Amino acid sequence: MLKLAQFPEQVEDAYRREEGRAGWLEVYGETEPAVSSVAGTPPAKGAGLYEYVWSLGYSAPLSSDPPRGRSLLRVGHAQEGQQDSDRLADPAAHVYLYFAADSNWRASEVLATVKHLAPVQDERTWGEELAKDFTAIQPVIGAAGQIAGDATGMPELGSIAATVSRLKLTSVPPTQSSEWFVRKIDMVRNGHMFYGIEWQLSLNLLNQLGSRVTGGLLMYFVGVNTEGAEHADTSQGLLAKTVLHYIEPGGNTEDTSIPADDDFLSLSLSPVTAGLLCWASFDGV
Repeated sequence: MLKLAQFPEQVEDAYRREEGRAGWLEVYGETEPAVSSVAGTPPAKGAGLYEYVWSLGYSAPLSSDPPRGRSLLRVGHAQEGQQDSDRLADPAAHVYLYFAADSNWRASEVLATVKHLAPVQDERTWGEELAKDFTAIQPVIGAAGQIAGDATGMPELGSIAATVSRLKLTSVPPTQSSEWFVRKIDMVRNGHMFYGIEWQLSLNLLNQLGSRVTGGLLMYFVGVNTEGAEHADTSQGLLAKTVLHYIEPGGNTEDTSIPADDDFLSLSLSPVTAGLLCWASFDGV
């Protein structure tokens, strides 16, 4: 079942800078994904692929002028007579997704994306970069991917390649006008280990995409034997957080976390072993 978690829960609480909130964050995805067997058998025919999607929002200036170059986006709601409001720095934001690592399953990452809805201001440049990416992965799409899968005894490779190609063609290409990247990270929280992915989003990227930014993580789940997994907290299966970076009046830099401080947005995950749940194809991407 697809479920959504969001912070703050009340929309009127989203932009209260005096309380440490300058926007909102949400994440959604399948809460009962199918996992491969404990023996490590991969999902058949590309089934068992899931995408976990995050979205963040921040306040932007009300202006009919399009963003230009590396201009700083003004954020916050200035009071009458106030000459200088907070501005986003560069990089402008980080987004974090963490998956529980003290459970009887492991999340295996396939592809990280930042969603692209055409056209954007630099559509021609983005289109050229997307064409290069498509050319690079074309040999493993369709028949070529199926042949490669058959040759290795893993027919699911062809379907995975096709899914990855579709998602890449709707993701922002990292360019000078849309810089972003991801890193693998980990975290210990309340005595539990989490493995995660971190997105770094540039100011230019947010200038291009606007005040609502969306990304995703394509993945599948593998069953493992882990001591103490029976004590894992399923409500903490997926944790999400974003940090917005501001230049305060006077030039100082301040980070604002959503949720604030050490809190995280959480989504319950209860992966189901293959055979107990029918595989569902990810062809709807």
